[in-house]
Amino acid sequence: MLYGAGLLFILALGGVWYFVIRTPGPCDVSREKIAVTDEAMRPWMKQNDTLSVEKNYYACNTIQRGDWVAYSLSGNLKPMVRIAVGIPGDDYELVESIEDGRWNLKINGEWYQTDWGSGLRKYFFGTSKVRPNLLSHDPKSPLTGKVNPGEVLLLANVPPGFMDAGVTGKRLIRETYGRVIQPDAFKKSTTTEGESQP
Repeated sequence: MLYGAGLLFILALGGVWYFVIRTPGPCDVSREKIAVTDEAMRPWMKQNDTLSVEKNYYACNTIQRGDWVAYSLSGNLKPMVRIAVGIPGDDYELVESIEDGRWNLKINGEWYQTDWGSGLRKYFFGTSKVRPNLLSHDPKSPLTGKVNPGEVLLLANVPPGFMDAGVTGKRLIRETYGRVIQPDAFKKSTTTEGESQP
């Protein structure tokens, strides 16, 4: 009986130390709920949907292509959710589309495409009159770039890229809010190639 009480006391003391006294480590990850702020990730989520975010995840974990990332343009704004399309080491190229007067994107030589309701289509953003922030504003500069260590290229799912890399340029990974836990509907739609879409 005394042994059991002593064990419970030690466990309680350990819990107090872990949750109250212990100094948080640089790799500690916490979960937080956020509300979706826009319609840029349709059809997988809509404005005001709630998502779980693993805050501080990228402090000690490598960002992966396809991660859903919460980030904010400033500390006063609510975080937005975008997809990590370009990760460190990737090459990108912007190709001006004469047909629709916008820009398309290649990552490592492949067209970046999204499905936002009617099959895969080339992602587009900006206008032919304004060079996206992924490019130098000098019209004679090259249409190519590289995602450097510590950077990420974040895009929406629905073009023309509301508040994503076409507007904000590359982002620093250390400035991101955290990794978003992808909703079940999205996971089911991407489990194996050839499965029916939701």
